[in-house]
Amino acid sequence: MLAAAVLAFATTSARAQTLNTDWWQVNGRVLSMVPSQDGSVIYMGGMFTYAGPEAMCGAVLQFDPAEPVVSAPMPNGTVYCSVSDGAGGWFIGGDFDAVGDQDRTRLAHLNADGSVSSWQVDVAGGYVLSMTLDGSTLYFGGNFTSVGGQTRYGIAAVDALSGAALPFAPEVAISGSLYVSSLLVVGQNLLLGGSFDTVNGLTRPFLAAVDKVDGSTNAWAPTPSDDVLCLVYSQEENTVYAGGNFTTMGGQTRQRTAAFDASTYALLPWTVSATDPVWTMAIDGAVMVLGGRFEQLAGQPREYLGAVDLGSGAVLPWVADATWYVRSLAINDGVVYVGGEFRELDGPVRRHIGAVDLATAEVTDWDPVASEDVYTLAVSGDRLFAGGVFLSIGGVVRNKILAMDRATGRPTDWDAQSSDFGSISSLCMSPDGQVLYGSGSFNNATFGTATRRHMVALDASTGQALPWAPQPNTAPWEMVLSPDGSTIYVSGDFTTIGGLPRNRLAAINADPQQTQVTSWDPNCTGGTVTGIAIAPDGGTLYAAGFFDADGGTIGGQPRDHLAALDTGIDTDNATSWVAPITGGNNPYARTIVLDPTGSTLYVGGSFNAAEGHTVSGQARDNLAAVSTTTGEALPWNPGANDDVFELKWSADGELMVCGSFQGPGAIGGQERMTFAYVDPITGAVGPFSATFSGATGVLEAEDLGDLLIVGGGFFFVNGTLREGLAVFDTPTSIPENEDAGWLRAFPVPTNSELWLPVVADARTVEVHDATGRLVRSFAYARVVHLHDLTAGLYILRLRGTAGRELGRCRVVVEH
Repeated sequence: MLAAAVLAFATTSARAQTLNTDWWQVNGRVLSMVPSQDGSVIYMGGMFTYAGPEAMCGAVLQFDPAEPVVSAPMPNGTVYCSVSDGAGGWFIGGDFDAVGDQDRTRLAHLNADGSVSSWQVDVAGGYVLSMTLDGSTLYFGGNFTSVGGQTRYGIAAVDALSGAALPFAPEVAISGSLYVSSLLVVGQNLLLGGSFDTVNGLTRPFLAAVDKVDGSTNAWAPTPSDDVLCLVYSQEENTVYAGGNFTTMGGQTRQRTAAFDASTYALLPWTVSATDPVWTMAIDGAVMVLGGRFEQLAGQPREYLGAVDLGSGAVLPWVADATWYVRSLAINDGVVYVGGEFRELDGPVRRHIGAVDLATAEVTDWDPVASEDVYTLAVSGDRLFAGGVFLSIGGVVRNKILAMDRATGRPTDWDAQSSDFGSISSLCMSPDGQVLYGSGSFNNATFGTATRRHMVALDASTGQALPWAPQPNTAPWEMVLSPDGSTIYVSGDFTTIGGLPRNRLAAINADPQQTQVTSWDPNCTGGTVTGIAIAPDGGTLYAAGFFDADGGTIGGQPRDHLAALDTGIDTDNATSWVAPITGGNNPYARTIVLDPTGSTLYVGGSFNAAEGHTVSGQARDNLAAVSTTTGEALPWNPGANDDVFELKWSADGELMVCGSFQGPGAIGGQERMTFAYVDPITGAVGPFSATFSGATGVLEAEDLGDLLIVGGGFFFVNGTLREGLAVFDTPTSIPENEDAGWLRAFPVPTNSELWLPVVADARTVEVHDATGRLVRSFAYARVVHLHDLTAGLYILRLRGTAGRELGRCRVVVEH
């Protein structure tokens, strides 16, 4: 039983943990991971659509499409507005309280290289939504109540050089809330638009003008019917243009755009009717470009982006439709830069930011790619600032599956060309490393030109979808390969697969060039099968799940949440092995893993002693170990205070436990948050500890010896932004003498291929038999082949430079 595992598991060494911030991030959960055969690439599946560098909420960009991202200032919250400082830098405003490692409350100044200047203004009581620069005065609006410790209601002015608050203090008010979302200086006046009722006590709904020095209210009262969201000025036309959600202006019909004489403020006949709000406008010569939520301009189809003649308002033939809302525009050197919530611009994929030629309406090859929405764009000198709610910019589109280079922490060029669908939750790799199998929640998703439902086989070198297509009728939970790589076993809640009836378990020929569901059919009628694990000899498949004896049978026998199935018998294939999980309130097993000898089955799920739950008659809390010979619960009993979602082996033989446990005594009596290393023999919890904050914590992990990669539903790790994916440098302490603890090789026993642990500076491997006699010596590699050795026990010594011994592994060879 557990004693038999001693050959496979050795004393593990203490781990340090350092969060690696060089690895690129994703914009959603990572649910599954599998390394390439040589360990140089990590394939990942999940719910993400993007991978990119750390660049939260703001970035300095250049117009060179080859390398658009210059720097990332890192405001720690949304940036809603920005404006050039006239010297190559920018003022930015939003809902942040720091930029990089500098405290900056909702307002900051960036130098041309993106670094934060010493300029500082504290804004309190709300956030900054709009700004404009007039000479040495910076005006800004929002829904704040204090600037530099002085009362300011929704609008303020500061010295652009010193940051000192100016006396300018008009009072903008609305019942319950207020915001000023657009500002424009015209002559002696500052125009302000937004959602408000009064200015300085005078009725001025949604749009007003105040003196730009003393803040007194202008007599102008245009009275739009709803919010004014953007304001622009044309010196050539001497005209102010307004966009928003209004449908009348001063009692006259104006469908979301209007124009005013900049000298008299008289409403002009000019108008371009839009079907929905206009959020942003930009002018270049005789052309105005509009963006927003509209789908038509002046009755002509224009999806969220369009252009009109500035003089007449006529819609131009310039067509560059976006697939979703446009939030921001900037024009530079004949190119329109567009930011928003879209995924495509006029056909080409452009994630939230892109560029369109102003003359031809052709989408350019400038493609920074942002993870989420871009709210503001501002040109300053030869660069462009982009701000918004994104967590990264300058990355690549990868829908639900990617290949990450282990050395660089960046995605490789491998791209499955997958459409944006639900998720990929399980991955496995063929023994030869040539085929990557994936399953998850996707119905009629495309991979290149191929359409697949819930399961797919991809070329691990090219990303091309292969002919294998089982097409289950619901998403599987898990896949495992038979030891010889010939068969894929799949679990879930499906009832058909490959066109054949199969209840919740099936076996599929792994040949990627065909789809053949085998005759193996346990016919689980008792409930969903979640986790599965296959014995080292391939003769037994263990199953875990929601199924129970009251609900039906699995393999022809009633079983409670755990079952063993003979893979050599097609039907009625449940073995006599029984290890029931019982008790009231619906306990279940969710994940299982076998030790490399196949003698012990480790079980994680939702069961606890307080509710009377038992595993093979023994009280256990969400973790258990069961003999695969007798079905008895083994003494191993670390216990977790909440559900366990995933169990996997680390590179040096520890059990990695992922779940929702947290707090004091979370697992094995130790405080850990959703992830822990646990000794598979003693149940002791390893020293590694990190804080994962988010919806679900850690759901998946992959330990590569020098790296720990975790995925899940978290957003912050140890207080640092890391959405869905975090990487730790975890160098194992390598002994330098013969008194050092043992390392672990995998699998043990083996009949040929053996994976050695990652050992820094390892140069050679010596194979010694049980008497200590040296029988082989060869260069160190992660994967070695021992098929020419006779069966028996061997000691592998890993040596570095000058023959220094770095560690040892015990190995059993079987034939």
